[in-house]
Amino acid sequence: MSERKGCDAFLAYILDSRVLEKKFEQMLTICEFTDIFLVELSGLPPKRKVEFVIELMLWTTPILIAPCRMAPTKLKVKSSLARTN
Repeated sequence: MSERKGCDAFLAYILDSRVLEKKFEQMLTICEFTDIFLVELSGLPPKRKVEFVIELMLWTTPILIAPCRMAPTKLKVKSSLARTN
């Protein structure tokens, strides 16, 4: 599988709840990439507390970025229309 710029890739996994056990060899994605996946898993990873923090300085402000690119003249017209409504 090659990665191409501008292309989206999706991976979907459908599980049949009627099947009690899924064998390693039956999973097509894993069969394609056998050099990456381990044959036997040692178990579930240990539970860890995940901390995600973005530290901000007191004097900083959010960066304002326009949601889309637009010609300056069109932007002025749309801004004035938005203000009048």
